[in-house]
Amino acid sequence: MKLNNNYFTLRHGETIYNKKDLMYPYPERPGVAMIDKGEKTIEKVAQNLINKKIDFIFSSDLFRTRQTAKIVSETIGVKPKFDERLRDTHYGIYFNRPNSDYNGVFNTAKKKFLERPGDGENQKDVKDRVEPFFREIENKYKNKNILIISHGDPIKLLWGIMAGIKSDKEWIEYLKGESGPKVGELRKI
Repeated sequence: MKLNNNYFTLRHGETIYNKKDLMYPYPERPGVAMIDKGEKTIEKVAQNLINKKIDFIFSSDLFRTRQTAKIVSETIGVKPKFDERLRDTHYGIYFNRPNSDYNGVFNTAKKKFLERPGDGENQKDVKDRVEPFFREIENKYKNKNILIISHGDPIKLLWGIMAGIKSDKEWIEYLKGESGPKVGELRKI
């Protein structure tokens, strides 16, 4: 797929939930902050962005991504725009539980994409909110360098959208092979 802009994706820095391999609460009350290691990682990433001539920063509005966006913004001098469509997946009844609990039940790409945990979202739901966000900025801007700060699933799904994946079958195949970004990972698309 030919894109109108140059995109960079950045997953927020490490939090205690990443360190303990737990599912995030949703909504966050209070917000989940990055740990020192996560902040230091993002400070290094921000330095690498200085020469990338970023025109816009779009970020999830959750606390850990707001922290990430603040560090990057202060380093490169671009004010972030926050969008709730970039929020992390809502894992419903699995919040504050080990990732292995969720992965034990949702143990295939097909289940993760099509089936919802109690009171939560599946990956198709996340794709369906991230895709309009992406189409909106892709149609609004031309030849811009755009940084998107978000979470593992939304970023992984953005990569698929940018690659032109359409059908549920294609999505499931894509998700079998794509593990998504690590915390603090910057990628140019």
